[in-house]
Amino acid sequence: MSSVLLEAVDIHKSYPGVKGKVKVLAGGALHLAAGESLAVLGGSGSGKSTLLHILGTLDRPDSGSLHFEGRDLLGLKARELSEFRRNELGFVFQFHHLLPEFSAQENAAMPLRIAGVGEDEAMARAASILETLDLGHRLEHRPPELSGGEQQRVAVARALVGSPRLVLADEPTGNLDEKNGAALVELLFARRDEDGFALILVTHDEQLAQRCSRRIRLEKGILGAS
Repeated sequence: MSSVLLEAVDIHKSYPGVKGKVKVLAGGALHLAAGESLAVLGGSGSGKSTLLHILGTLDRPDSGSLHFEGRDLLGLKARELSEFRRNELGFVFQFHHLLPEFSAQENAAMPLRIAGVGEDEAMARAASILETLDLGHRLEHRPPELSGGEQQRVAVARALVGSPRLVLADEPTGNLDEKNGAALVELLFARRDEDGFALILVTHDEQLAQRCSRRIRLEKGILGAS
């Protein structure tokens, strides 16, 4: 069996509310092997997005532990966390968050440019991955000139361009119609099969979750087997 890539244990998270703290995450555990695909299921408001943000070190839990290949992520400084995300993670969100003033190719190349990769190499790598996602004819188009499905594919290209070992996807088809959502899923899993990255997919869609090798459920803030 593959080695453990990511491990989250007893994660708790609360946010201030009108009548005091609102508990969002209340424990449980998550383990992910290298190259594995895992679906995290749960209804709206169950804390799935909060969990994904913590797993991706975009937010911190109130308590618990989070390790990547045994490395204590909660003990890292801000600069170290930024470097970790840049080198190891890719993010795909429900809303693409593309920069409207840049082309599809420039948006996809952005993580490489931030990481210090030269412009020519970054743009070439971005073009290559966009072509594999059937967007070779849209390289120079800006987000407002792209359909919703095309914009989300650019977001997938941006997530994958740095060859991450773990991709975190938060309801990636939630803002797409059924046809475009299905096409995006096929492309995402085809790339996963080809590149071998681990995938955590947060969704409320049972059918989509079936595409993953394993599923767990988040209920009342607690992670457990599905």
